[in-house]
Amino acid sequence: KEKYKESIVYILIDPIVQHYHGLKMTAGINFIKTMWNLKWILLVDADEFLCPIGRTLNEILSDKKSEVLKVYKTFYNLLESYDVSKPFYDNIQYRTAITNLSSKIIISTERDLNILQGSHDVLNNDKTSEVVDDLVYAEFRIRSFKQYKSKIINGAKAAILAIENGYDAGSNHWIAPYNEYLKYGDDRLLEIYSGY
Repeated sequence: KEKYKESIVYILIDPIVQHYHGLKMTAGINFIKTMWNLKWILLVDADEFLCPIGRTLNEILSDKKSEVLKVYKTFYNLLESYDVSKPFYDNIQYRTAITNLSSKIIISTERDLNILQGSHDVLNNDKTSEVVDDLVYAEFRIRSFKQYKSKIINGAKAAILAIENGYDAGSNHWIAPYNEYLKYGDDRLLEIYSGY
Protein backbone atom coordinates (compact mmCIF):
# COMPACT_ATOMS: atom_id res chain seq x y z
CA LYS A 1 0.00 0.00 0.00
CA GLU A 2 2.84 2.39 0.81
CA LYS A 3 4.69 1.70 -2.45
CA TYR A 4 1.59 2.35 -4.57
CA LYS A 5 -0.13 4.87 -2.32
CA GLU A 6 -0.82 7.21 -5.27
CA SER A 7 -2.70 4.49 -7.17
CA ILE A 8 -6.45 4.81 -7.63
CA VAL A 9 -8.74 1.78 -7.61
CA TYR A 10 -12.24 2.13 -9.04
CA ILE A 11 -14.79 -0.55 -8.21
CA LEU A 12 -17.65 -0.66 -10.70
CA ILE A 13 -20.82 -2.11 -9.18
CA ASP A 14 -23.20 -3.63 -11.70
CA PRO A 15 -26.53 -4.72 -10.18
CA ILE A 16 -27.70 -6.35 -13.42
CA VAL A 17 -26.79 -10.05 -13.55
CA GLN A 18 -26.27 -11.00 -17.19
CA HIS A 19 -23.09 -13.06 -16.89
CA TYR A 20 -21.67 -11.19 -19.87
CA HIS A 21 -18.12 -10.14 -19.06
CA GLY A 22 -17.54 -8.39 -22.39
CA LEU A 23 -20.25 -5.80 -21.78
CA LYS A 24 -18.78 -4.96 -18.37
CA MET A 25 -15.28 -4.64 -19.79
CA THR A 26 -16.53 -2.39 -22.59
CA ALA A 27 -18.41 -0.19 -20.09
CA GLY A 28 -15.35 -0.02 -17.82
CA ILE A 29 -13.10 1.00 -20.71
CA ASN A 30 -15.54 3.69 -21.85
CA PHE A 31 -15.62 4.99 -18.26
CA ILE A 32 -11.82 5.14 -18.09
CA LYS A 33 -11.61 6.99 -21.43
CA THR A 34 -13.80 9.81 -20.06
CA MET A 35 -11.26 10.51 -17.31
CA TRP A 36 -7.83 10.11 -18.88
CA ASN A 37 -6.18 10.74 -22.22
CA LEU A 38 -4.82 7.28 -22.92
CA LYS A 39 -3.38 5.70 -26.05
CA TRP A 40 -3.55 2.02 -25.03
CA ILE A 41 -5.56 0.00 -22.54
CA LEU A 42 -3.95 -3.18 -21.23
CA LEU A 43 -6.41 -5.83 -20.06
CA VAL A 44 -4.58 -7.73 -17.32
CA ASP A 45 -6.13 -10.06 -14.73
CA ALA A 46 -4.90 -10.35 -11.15
CA ASP A 47 -3.09 -13.64 -11.88
CA GLU A 48 -1.39 -12.41 -15.06
CA PHE A 49 1.83 -10.59 -15.87
CA LEU A 50 2.51 -8.75 -19.12
CA CYS A 51 6.11 -9.55 -20.03
CA PRO A 52 8.05 -7.59 -22.69
CA ILE A 53 10.79 -9.49 -24.54
CA GLY A 54 13.93 -7.62 -25.58
CA ARG A 55 12.36 -4.13 -25.50
CA THR A 56 10.42 -2.06 -23.01
CA LEU A 57 6.63 -2.03 -23.15
CA ASN A 58 6.66 1.61 -24.31
CA GLU A 59 9.06 0.75 -27.15
CA ILE A 60 6.90 -2.18 -28.25
CA LEU A 61 3.69 -0.13 -28.28
CA SER A 62 5.24 2.95 -29.90
CA ASP A 63 5.44 1.44 -33.40
CA LYS A 64 2.06 -0.33 -33.44
CA LYS A 65 -0.52 0.93 -35.95
CA SER A 66 -3.38 -1.53 -35.37
CA GLU A 67 -6.29 -0.82 -33.02
CA VAL A 68 -6.17 -4.29 -31.49
CA LEU A 69 -2.99 -6.10 -30.47
CA LYS A 70 -3.18 -9.85 -29.89
CA VAL A 71 -0.72 -11.11 -27.29
CA TYR A 72 -0.18 -14.84 -26.74
CA LYS A 73 -0.58 -16.22 -23.26
CA THR A 74 1.44 -18.93 -21.52
CA PHE A 75 -0.03 -20.72 -18.52
CA TYR A 76 2.18 -21.76 -15.61
CA ASN A 77 0.72 -24.64 -13.63
CA LEU A 78 1.67 -25.73 -10.13
CA LEU A 79 4.36 -28.33 -9.53
CA GLU A 80 3.95 -30.86 -6.71
CA SER A 81 6.63 -28.96 -4.74
CA TYR A 82 4.42 -25.84 -4.65
CA ASP A 83 3.77 -24.89 -1.02
CA VAL A 84 0.39 -23.17 -0.72
CA SER A 85 1.28 -21.88 2.76
CA LYS A 86 3.99 -19.60 1.30
CA PRO A 87 3.39 -16.24 -0.42
CA PHE A 88 2.84 -16.30 -4.19
CA TYR A 89 6.19 -14.69 -5.09
CA ASP A 90 8.15 -17.21 -3.00
CA ASN A 91 6.51 -20.00 -4.98
CA ILE A 92 6.75 -18.62 -8.49
CA GLN A 93 9.72 -20.89 -9.26
CA TYR A 94 7.60 -23.96 -8.54
CA ARG A 95 5.65 -23.70 -11.77
CA THR A 96 5.82 -25.39 -15.14
CA ALA A 97 4.93 -23.69 -18.41
CA ILE A 98 2.27 -24.99 -20.76
CA THR A 99 2.35 -24.05 -24.43
CA ASN A 100 0.44 -21.01 -25.67
CA LEU A 101 -3.20 -22.02 -25.45
CA SER A 102 -4.78 -18.62 -25.66
CA SER A 103 -4.29 -14.95 -26.37
CA LYS A 104 -5.60 -11.67 -24.99
CA ILE A 105 -5.81 -8.21 -26.42
CA ILE A 106 -4.43 -4.76 -25.83
CA ILE A 107 -6.63 -2.08 -27.38
CA SER A 108 -6.10 1.38 -28.77
CA THR A 109 -8.36 4.14 -27.46
CA GLU A 110 -8.74 5.81 -30.86
CA ARG A 111 -12.08 4.14 -31.58
CA ASP A 112 -14.84 2.65 -29.41
CA LEU A 113 -14.48 -1.13 -29.48
CA ASN A 114 -16.75 -3.78 -27.98
CA ILE A 115 -14.80 -6.31 -25.94
CA LEU A 116 -15.69 -10.00 -26.17
CA GLN A 117 -15.72 -12.54 -23.35
CA GLY A 118 -12.42 -13.03 -21.58
CA SER A 119 -10.84 -10.03 -23.36
CA HIS A 120 -9.66 -12.32 -26.16
CA ASP A 121 -10.97 -10.21 -29.05
CA VAL A 122 -13.32 -7.40 -30.05
CA LEU A 123 -16.68 -7.63 -31.78
CA ASN A 124 -16.54 -7.59 -35.59
CA ASN A 125 -12.77 -7.37 -35.56
CA ASP A 126 -12.06 -7.15 -39.30
CA LYS A 127 -8.39 -6.76 -40.18
CA THR A 128 -7.63 -4.31 -37.38
CA SER A 129 -5.61 -6.69 -35.23
CA GLU A 130 -1.90 -7.39 -35.12
CA VAL A 131 -0.08 -10.23 -33.37
CA VAL A 132 2.69 -8.96 -31.09
CA ASP A 133 5.71 -11.28 -31.00
CA ASP A 134 7.85 -9.50 -28.40
CA LEU A 135 5.24 -9.43 -25.65
CA VAL A 136 3.59 -12.28 -23.75
CA TYR A 137 1.01 -12.73 -21.03
CA ALA A 138 2.13 -15.10 -18.30
CA GLU A 139 -0.75 -16.48 -16.25
CA PHE A 140 -0.07 -18.06 -12.86
CA ARG A 141 -3.38 -19.69 -12.04
CA ILE A 142 -4.00 -20.42 -8.38
CA ARG A 143 -7.66 -21.02 -7.74
CA SER A 144 -9.42 -23.03 -5.08
CA PHE A 145 -11.92 -25.64 -6.21
CA LYS A 146 -14.70 -23.30 -5.10
CA GLN A 147 -13.32 -20.50 -7.31
CA TYR A 148 -12.82 -22.90 -10.22
CA LYS A 149 -16.37 -24.22 -9.94
CA SER A 150 -17.74 -20.68 -9.86
CA LYS A 151 -15.67 -19.76 -12.94
CA ILE A 152 -16.97 -22.80 -14.85
CA ILE A 153 -20.60 -22.08 -14.01
CA ASN A 154 -20.45 -18.33 -14.64
CA GLY A 155 -18.33 -18.74 -17.76
CA ALA A 156 -20.74 -21.27 -19.26
CA LYS A 157 -23.79 -19.17 -18.40
CA ALA A 158 -22.11 -16.17 -20.01
CA ALA A 159 -21.30 -18.12 -23.16
CA ILE A 160 -24.82 -19.57 -23.42
CA LEU A 161 -26.41 -16.16 -22.87
CA ALA A 162 -24.11 -14.59 -25.46
CA ILE A 163 -25.06 -17.20 -28.05
CA GLU A 164 -28.77 -16.76 -27.28
CA ASN A 165 -28.43 -13.00 -27.79
CA GLY A 166 -26.47 -13.28 -31.02
CA TYR A 167 -23.10 -12.24 -29.56
CA ASP A 168 -19.82 -13.86 -30.49
CA ALA A 169 -19.31 -15.59 -27.15
CA GLY A 170 -15.53 -16.00 -27.25
CA SER A 171 -15.77 -18.26 -24.19
CA ASN A 172 -17.37 -21.47 -25.44
CA HIS A 173 -14.60 -23.50 -23.77
CA TRP A 174 -16.50 -23.22 -20.47
CA ILE A 175 -19.57 -25.04 -21.81
CA ALA A 176 -18.03 -28.54 -22.04
CA PRO A 177 -16.87 -28.74 -18.38
CA TYR A 178 -20.17 -27.16 -17.31
CA ASN A 179 -22.11 -29.90 -19.10
CA GLU A 180 -19.88 -32.48 -17.43
CA TYR A 181 -20.68 -30.88 -14.08
CA LEU A 182 -24.44 -30.93 -14.78
CA LYS A 183 -24.25 -34.59 -15.76
CA TYR A 184 -21.85 -35.97 -13.13
CA GLY A 185 -21.66 -33.36 -10.37
CA ASP A 186 -18.73 -32.21 -8.22
CA ASP A 187 -16.80 -35.49 -8.51
CA ARG A 188 -16.30 -35.05 -12.25
CA LEU A 189 -15.46 -31.38 -11.84
CA LEU A 190 -12.84 -32.33 -9.22
CA GLU A 191 -11.22 -34.66 -11.77
CA ILE A 192 -11.01 -31.82 -14.33
CA TYR A 193 -9.77 -29.40 -11.65
CA SER A 194 -6.94 -31.74 -10.61
CA GLY A 195 -5.47 -31.39 -14.12
CA TYR A 196 -5.99 -27.64 -14.15
